[in-house]
Amino acid sequence: MEKKYKVKEIKSGWQDSNVANTYDAKRFSSISGRLSDWLDKRAIKKTTASLPKTVKILDMPCGTGRISHCLLSLGYNRVTCADISEDMIKVATSLLKPFPHVAFYKIDAEKTPFENASFNAIVSIRFMGHVPKDVRIKILKEMGRICSGRIIVEYPVTNPFARFVKKVFKKFTVEKKLPSQWTWHYLSMAEAKQEVAEAGLVTKKIVRKLSYISESAYFSISNVS
Repeated sequence: MEKKYKVKEIKSGWQDSNVANTYDAKRFSSISGRLSDWLDKRAIKKTTASLPKTVKILDMPCGTGRISHCLLSLGYNRVTCADISEDMIKVATSLLKPFPHVAFYKIDAEKTPFENASFNAIVSIRFMGHVPKDVRIKILKEMGRICSGRIIVEYPVTNPFARFVKKVFKKFTVEKKLPSQWTWHYLSMAEAKQEVAEAGLVTKKIVRKLSYISESAYFSISNVS
């Protein structure tokens, strides 16, 4: 059974300036947080390896801009950042100052202002676990509408062994946590695959964040069979 979500509270909560200004410190300052950040970027490098550097990429939600920074550092110079939080965008704008050509949009991922096939690729990291199934499918459909090529979505997938490892190394994680309603809600791998199919999209490849001891999977999907 899917856990309860408070969608309105989640959306308003992410627009809190304090959350935006402290997010990276709370999430990525610990040993496990730094490792998680490194693994995220390694997964991004793997899943985008076959994409030409000239593709137009949307990072949604961009958050503090760390994934956009990774993409730009890999040589993708047509990156657009989008997020529901104006304060997150401000943090991202500061981080991405060395890349003045980046465009920023304050939008809701459920309904974007972009035209059909506006992008060649979309990257969406640390997002799907925060919203319920009906919203996830709506977002996936919207991504399929505005993207003509690759959609890379991170899904939080259940993994008992990984959960055990996290408990063992709990002392290495940050003490201060984000509010409980914003933490991950996990799916089975089969459930994640089914959602992609229900959105009318096709799963092309799945990259585990850290082999079999990770509860994160990067789905490389497309609206073309």
